[in-house]
Amino acid sequence: MRSKIVLLKGEFASSSLHLMLKKHFSDAATPPKSMTLEDVMAHLHEIAVLVLPGITHEKSPYPLMLTGDHVARIRAALEDGMTLHTDCAASYYMARDITYKRSDGVILQRDGLGLIPFSAVGPVDGTSPENAQDYSFYKTRMIDVVTSQHEQASIAYGNGPAFFDDGTDDAIISLAHYKRSRLLIAGLVKEIGEGRVISMGVLPQISYHHLRGKLTVPAHEEHRTALYHSLYQHDAARQALEDKIIGFYKRSLPHATP
Repeated sequence: MRSKIVLLKGEFASSSLHLMLKKHFSDAATPPKSMTLEDVMAHLHEIAVLVLPGITHEKSPYPLMLTGDHVARIRAALEDGMTLHTDCAASYYMARDITYKRSDGVILQRDGLGLIPFSAVGPVDGTSPENAQDYSFYKTRMIDVVTSQHEQASIAYGNGPAFFDDGTDDAIISLAHYKRSRLLIAGLVKEIGEGRVISMGVLPQISYHHLRGKLTVPAHEEHRTALYHSLYQHDAARQALEDKIIGFYKRSLPHATP
């Protein structure tokens, strides 16, 4: 039986996802845990929800990390009922093809895995500040989206993708689209067999609760304060989007009501 909720372990931007999983499932019979890719593959038949985090830089490890055998086994697990939740860099790689503009202006293009049958393009609104690497939240900003409940909201954003809806797959469930165009999807669900892929370009797991306290660098503190107030103002819509994601998790978990 699939019962484990697993966050991929490695040099990823995973702290906010870890906090989200802890908030929703710390009292579960099988609490969430982190695993290396090797351990994920060894226990794949037990995993109900697998979460692939984003990164804090621009060189994605996923194309080298996920080999043909890994992908085939993950696809089989999806067919068998597993939920795969991808964030930011991992979401790019789920797409049919990828176009990414680096912070130095170089445009990179490559094929993705094709689990999501759309093109992924990004960043949506430009790149992070040059000194963003000094503090991870400093590169986080807000971006305007429209949720599937037709609510306008600002959600935390790093450098995640927009999935370009070319109308070729009516089975895609859009969780939100970027305000600038209904064709640019900010988060979606693709059913695959008995399971599904949830791929997010925005970061609804990041809330104002993560930004308490003071920073020592004045420029970072100014950014943190502005980000805190924006997240606080839009927290209800952010929470609704997070809850929507958790609802899809529960479709793969035993004895859970979606």
